[in-house]
Amino acid sequence: MTEKTAAQTPSPLDALEAGVEESLHPALQWIVAHIKLIVGVVAALLLVVGSLAAYKAVSKTRLEQSRAELGALVAEADPAKRAEALAAFAAQAPESLRATALLEQAASLSAAGRHDDAAAVWAQIGGADLGAVPGFGQAAELSRAGRHAEAQAVLEGMRQNLPKAYTMLLLERLAYEAEKAGDPNAAIAAWEAMLAENQGGSSAFITAKIKTLRAAQPSAS
Repeated sequence: MTEKTAAQTPSPLDALEAGVEESLHPALQWIVAHIKLIVGVVAALLLVVGSLAAYKAVSKTRLEQSRAELGALVAEADPAKRAEALAAFAAQAPESLRATALLEQAASLSAAGRHDDAAAVWAQIGGADLGAVPGFGQAAELSRAGRHAEAQAVLEGMRQNLPKAYTMLLLERLAYEAEKAGDPNAAIAAWEAMLAENQGGSSAFITAKIKTLRAAQPSAS
Protein backbone atom coordinates (compact mmCIF):
# COMPACT_ATOMS: atom_id res chain seq x y z
CA MET A 1 0.00 0.00 0.00
CA THR A 2 1.49 3.25 -1.14
CA GLU A 3 0.86 6.63 0.36
CA LYS A 4 1.73 10.02 -1.09
CA THR A 5 3.91 12.05 1.20
CA ALA A 6 3.53 15.82 1.54
CA ALA A 7 6.70 16.24 -0.53
CA GLN A 8 5.15 14.20 -3.35
CA THR A 9 1.91 16.14 -3.42
CA PRO A 10 1.88 18.22 -6.61
CA SER A 11 1.62 21.96 -6.24
CA PRO A 12 -1.39 23.79 -7.72
CA LEU A 13 0.86 25.05 -10.53
CA ASP A 14 2.10 21.51 -11.28
CA ALA A 15 -1.50 20.28 -11.32
CA LEU A 16 -2.46 23.06 -13.70
CA GLU A 17 0.39 22.16 -16.05
CA ALA A 18 -0.49 18.43 -15.93
CA GLY A 19 -4.13 19.08 -16.78
CA VAL A 20 -3.50 21.08 -19.93
CA GLU A 21 -5.48 19.79 -22.86
CA GLU A 22 -3.72 19.43 -26.18
CA SER A 23 -6.65 21.18 -27.86
CA LEU A 24 -5.99 24.48 -26.06
CA HIS A 25 -5.14 27.54 -28.12
CA PRO A 26 -1.33 27.77 -28.57
CA ALA A 27 -1.24 31.08 -26.68
CA LEU A 28 -3.05 29.52 -23.72
CA GLN A 29 -0.78 26.49 -23.88
CA TRP A 30 2.25 28.81 -23.67
CA ILE A 31 0.80 30.67 -20.70
CA VAL A 32 0.07 27.43 -18.83
CA ALA A 33 3.47 26.00 -19.74
CA HIS A 34 5.21 29.07 -18.35
CA ILE A 35 2.85 29.72 -15.48
CA LYS A 36 5.56 29.37 -12.84
CA LEU A 37 7.76 31.93 -14.54
CA ILE A 38 4.84 34.34 -14.98
CA VAL A 39 3.80 34.02 -11.35
CA GLY A 40 7.41 34.54 -10.26
CA VAL A 41 7.78 37.71 -12.35
CA VAL A 42 4.48 39.12 -11.07
CA ALA A 43 5.47 38.35 -7.49
CA ALA A 44 8.82 40.06 -8.02
CA LEU A 45 7.12 43.14 -9.46
CA LEU A 46 4.70 43.29 -6.55
CA LEU A 47 7.64 43.01 -4.16
CA VAL A 48 9.46 45.89 -5.90
CA VAL A 49 6.33 48.07 -5.92
CA GLY A 50 5.67 47.30 -2.28
CA SER A 51 9.29 48.01 -1.33
CA LEU A 52 9.21 51.32 -3.22
CA ALA A 53 6.01 52.36 -1.47
CA ALA A 54 7.52 51.46 1.90
CA TYR A 55 10.71 53.38 1.07
CA LYS A 56 8.70 56.47 0.11
CA ALA A 57 6.70 56.27 3.30
CA VAL A 58 9.85 55.96 5.43
CA SER A 59 11.55 58.78 3.51
CA LYS A 60 8.53 61.05 4.02
CA THR A 61 8.54 60.31 7.74
CA ARG A 62 12.28 61.02 7.99
CA LEU A 63 11.87 64.29 6.10
CA GLU A 64 9.10 65.40 8.43
CA GLN A 65 11.25 64.49 11.42
CA SER A 66 14.18 66.44 9.97
CA ARG A 67 12.00 69.50 9.42
CA ALA A 68 10.86 69.37 13.02
CA GLU A 69 14.45 68.99 14.21
CA LEU A 70 15.57 71.97 12.10
CA GLY A 71 12.77 74.08 13.54
CA ALA A 72 13.88 73.22 17.07
CA LEU A 73 17.52 74.10 16.28
CA VAL A 74 16.58 77.49 14.82
CA ALA A 75 14.71 78.30 18.03
CA GLU A 76 17.97 78.19 20.04
CA ALA A 77 18.58 81.70 21.40
CA ASP A 78 22.38 81.57 21.60
CA PRO A 79 23.72 82.19 18.06
CA ALA A 80 27.01 80.39 18.70
CA LYS A 81 25.26 77.24 20.00
CA ARG A 82 22.70 77.52 17.21
CA ALA A 83 25.44 77.69 14.57
CA GLU A 84 27.22 74.64 16.02
CA ALA A 85 24.04 72.59 16.09
CA LEU A 86 23.08 73.64 12.57
CA ALA A 87 26.51 72.66 11.27
CA ALA A 88 26.02 69.14 12.63
CA PHE A 89 22.51 68.99 11.21
CA ALA A 90 23.57 70.23 7.75
CA ALA A 91 26.24 67.52 7.53
CA GLN A 92 23.58 64.77 7.56
CA ALA A 93 20.45 66.67 6.48
CA PRO A 94 18.25 65.57 3.58
CA GLU A 95 19.30 67.36 0.40
CA SER A 96 16.05 69.33 0.30
CA LEU A 97 16.83 70.86 3.72
CA ARG A 98 20.59 71.29 3.48
CA ALA A 99 20.58 74.76 1.88
CA THR A 100 18.09 76.02 4.47
CA ALA A 101 20.25 74.69 7.29
CA LEU A 102 23.35 76.34 5.84
CA LEU A 103 21.54 79.66 5.42
CA GLU A 104 20.51 79.55 9.06
CA GLN A 105 24.04 78.56 10.05
CA ALA A 106 25.56 81.49 8.15
CA ALA A 107 23.12 83.92 9.77
CA SER A 108 23.86 82.48 13.21
CA LEU A 109 27.63 82.76 12.73
CA SER A 110 27.23 86.36 11.62
CA ALA A 111 25.11 87.12 14.68
CA ALA A 112 27.84 85.56 16.82
CA GLY A 113 30.44 87.85 15.22
CA ARG A 114 32.19 84.98 13.43
CA HIS A 115 32.21 86.61 10.02
CA ASP A 116 35.10 84.58 8.58
CA ASP A 117 33.23 81.37 9.33
CA ALA A 118 29.98 82.84 7.99
CA ALA A 119 31.73 83.72 4.72
CA ALA A 120 32.96 80.12 4.42
CA VAL A 121 29.43 78.79 4.88
CA TRP A 122 28.10 81.19 2.24
CA ALA A 123 30.72 79.76 -0.11
CA GLN A 124 29.26 76.27 0.52
CA ILE A 125 25.77 77.55 -0.26
CA GLY A 126 27.03 78.79 -3.64
CA GLY A 127 26.21 75.42 -5.21
CA ALA A 128 22.56 75.71 -4.30
CA ASP A 129 19.98 77.09 -6.70
CA LEU A 130 19.77 80.50 -4.99
CA GLY A 131 21.00 82.76 -7.77
CA ALA A 132 23.14 85.71 -6.69
CA VAL A 133 22.20 85.54 -3.01
CA PRO A 134 25.14 83.36 -1.83
CA GLY A 135 27.66 85.61 -3.58
CA PHE A 136 26.28 88.75 -1.97
CA GLY A 137 26.16 86.99 1.39
CA GLN A 138 29.76 85.83 1.14
CA ALA A 139 30.98 89.27 0.04
CA ALA A 140 29.12 90.94 2.92
CA GLU A 141 30.67 88.64 5.52
CA LEU A 142 34.15 89.04 4.04
CA SER A 143 33.65 92.80 4.24
CA ARG A 144 32.56 92.58 7.89
CA ALA A 145 35.70 90.54 8.55
CA GLY A 146 37.82 93.31 7.01
CA ARG A 147 38.75 91.16 4.00
CA HIS A 148 37.78 93.78 1.43
CA ALA A 149 40.05 92.61 -1.39
CA GLU A 150 38.49 89.13 -1.18
CA ALA A 151 35.00 90.63 -1.09
CA GLN A 152 35.92 92.65 -4.18
CA ALA A 153 37.10 89.48 -5.95
CA VAL A 154 33.85 87.65 -5.13
CA LEU A 155 31.78 90.52 -6.52
CA GLU A 156 33.92 90.77 -9.64
CA GLY A 157 33.41 87.07 -10.23
CA MET A 158 29.63 87.52 -10.10
CA ARG A 159 29.42 90.15 -12.84
CA GLN A 160 29.44 87.87 -15.89
CA ASN A 161 26.27 85.88 -15.19
CA LEU A 162 24.46 88.36 -12.95
CA PRO A 163 20.76 89.01 -13.65
CA LYS A 164 20.10 92.57 -14.77
CA ALA A 165 18.03 93.31 -11.68
CA TYR A 166 21.11 92.97 -9.46
CA THR A 167 23.50 95.08 -11.56
CA MET A 168 23.21 98.37 -9.65
CA LEU A 169 23.46 96.65 -6.26
CA LEU A 170 26.56 94.72 -7.30
CA LEU A 171 28.28 97.78 -8.79
CA GLU A 172 27.64 99.80 -5.64
CA ARG A 173 29.00 97.06 -3.37
CA LEU A 174 31.94 96.54 -5.71
CA ALA A 175 32.78 100.27 -5.69
CA TYR A 176 32.79 100.40 -1.88
CA GLU A 177 34.81 97.18 -1.48
CA ALA A 178 37.37 98.27 -4.06
CA GLU A 179 37.78 101.63 -2.32
CA LYS A 180 38.24 99.96 1.08
CA ALA A 181 40.69 97.48 -0.47
CA GLY A 182 42.84 100.38 -1.70
CA ASP A 183 41.97 99.96 -5.36
CA PRO A 184 40.66 103.40 -6.41
CA ASN A 185 40.81 102.64 -10.11
CA ALA A 186 38.47 99.67 -9.71
CA ALA A 187 36.23 101.79 -7.51
CA ILE A 188 36.05 104.56 -10.11
CA ALA A 189 35.34 101.98 -12.84
CA ALA A 190 32.46 100.58 -10.79
CA TRP A 191 30.96 104.04 -10.16
CA GLU A 192 31.32 104.90 -13.85
CA ALA A 193 29.54 101.65 -14.77
CA MET A 194 26.76 102.66 -12.38
CA LEU A 195 26.57 106.05 -14.06
CA ALA A 196 26.13 104.37 -17.44
CA GLU A 197 23.43 102.05 -16.03
CA ASN A 198 21.63 104.92 -14.31
CA GLN A 199 20.39 106.63 -17.48
CA GLY A 200 17.59 109.04 -16.60
CA GLY A 201 18.12 108.68 -12.84
CA SER A 202 19.74 110.98 -10.32
CA SER A 203 23.50 110.82 -10.81
CA ALA A 204 24.73 113.63 -8.52
CA PHE A 205 25.96 111.26 -5.79
CA ILE A 206 27.69 108.94 -8.26
CA THR A 207 29.36 111.85 -10.01
CA ALA A 208 30.53 113.25 -6.67
CA LYS A 209 32.06 109.88 -5.67
CA ILE A 210 33.97 109.66 -8.93
CA LYS A 211 35.24 113.24 -8.53
CA THR A 212 36.35 112.58 -4.93
CA LEU A 213 38.19 109.39 -5.84
CA ARG A 214 39.97 111.01 -8.76
CA ALA A 215 40.99 113.98 -6.63
CA ALA A 216 42.49 111.63 -4.05
CA GLN A 217 44.74 109.94 -6.59
CA PRO A 218 48.35 111.13 -6.72
CA SER A 219 49.09 113.41 -9.68
CA ALA A 220 51.23 112.00 -12.44
CA SER A 221 54.65 113.66 -12.46
